[in-house]
Amino acid sequence: MANAAYVTFTYDLAKTAPVVTSVTSSRVPEASSRMARGPFRGGTVARVTGSGFYQGTGLLCAFEDTATGSTRTTYVPGKYISATEIECVTPKRDVNSAAIDDITGVPCFTSDVRVSNTGSANDASWSALSSSTVFYYCDLYVRSDGPQNGDGSVLRPFRTIQAAVNSALTTPRHVSDYVYASSSTDDRPEEWLNSDVIRLFPGVYTGRGNTMLSSTQADVAVYPLNDAQTVIDCEHNAWVFDSQTHSTRKRLRSSSMDFGGYVNIEGGHIHLSESIVLVSCRESRAAPVVEECSVDADSGERQCRFLRANP
Repeated sequence: MANAAYVTFTYDLAKTAPVVTSVTSSRVPEASSRMARGPFRGGTVARVTGSGFYQGTGLLCAFEDTATGSTRTTYVPGKYISATEIECVTPKRDVNSAAIDDITGVPCFTSDVRVSNTGSANDASWSALSSSTVFYYCDLYVRSDGPQNGDGSVLRPFRTIQAAVNSALTTPRHVSDYVYASSSTDDRPEEWLNSDVIRLFPGVYTGRGNTMLSSTQADVAVYPLNDAQTVIDCEHNAWVFDSQTHSTRKRLRSSSMDFGGYVNIEGGHIHLSESIVLVSCRESRAAPVVEECSVDADSGERQCRFLRANP
């Protein structure tokens, strides 16, 4: 019985669940306790650290949440960096389906992040969940009378637009630089990864931090919250952006004109929504300029006459 103890044994590394110790994004507000956040529109490059990650087509990330009232899991491929680090691009999340509650702090909601080496959602060995394996979906919020130590959330918004820009995601990259797939084409990110969103509460924004805006690391789009009337008042002597050249060439790859945007030579990009009213701003090719505004006595509606600079 010389071969009685002989047994053929195969060890499948792909079925070994990795260990995830943290999920982080390129930047979070200093006053925030959250390690990873990004906008609802997706496209945030989440850095996942741990151990036991294996290189190959089987590396899979799962984002799971209950924002729509029922559990939803979206699977995206992981990008292998090393045995202790991978990257996952966050899928989109539908804000309209989330329970938006300005009192409790939602629309910032969490998505649990898990990783598998298997490559099959139905037959996967997943990493365990913990308080460090959470991604926060949340745009950055600004309110002119916000707290001094705001963290950009709904309950603690920043006081100035510049403070939000300074806390926005960094290291933007074009989506073509990142091989991305998803269980649904509706979950795919926008053209730019690590592009952030800033939303302004209704009101008038003026003075330092709300004019002469600049960005050297962030790619941000600024919108009014819920399309409410929002005004940036330059008080007759300031530019909206910090450079008088006001280049409107889109960052890095595109040569198309992006009216309303400002590009910093080092790679930052700020785009103001055209629904934001600019008052008493010096002429700029990067944004429409309001020459004068008045309030209709009957309707109370604010009416403005725009002067658009020649291209």
